[in-house]
Amino acid sequence: MGQQDKFENSVEQKQNDRDYADCFQIIAEAGQAKSDYIAATHAGIAGNFEKAKELIRSGNEAFDKSHMIHLKLLQLFASGENCQPPSVLLVHAEDQMSSAEVLRAVADDFILYCARDIEKNSEATS
Repeated sequence: MGQQDKFENSVEQKQNDRDYADCFQIIAEAGQAKSDYIAATHAGIAGNFEKAKELIRSGNEAFDKSHMIHLKLLQLFASGENCQPPSVLLVHAEDQMSSAEVLRAVADDFILYCARDIEKNSEATS
């Protein structure tokens, strides 16, 4: 193996390492978003809507971070800088993002339902 081949392999390995790190970061941020959204629903059940709002905001920040990293990977792929096929790890990261996005929508609606239910019950007991 010549020096040029070693250099090319080294560059390719560094790109793979960056891709893996980015995928794990997406998974971590999407996981944090999901945790925040679930905690927000629990806060809504308890009637703590300020806490629920804060947790939704925190979840949105984590989700946005995962989205930006994902966008960076897609831009590299589209530019031809990273022409490797998507890895199983990237597919898993995208799945985590998708489930976080679904949980966000469910959490928003569920918290709204909790608020309406509490309001309705307080009117009924008045």
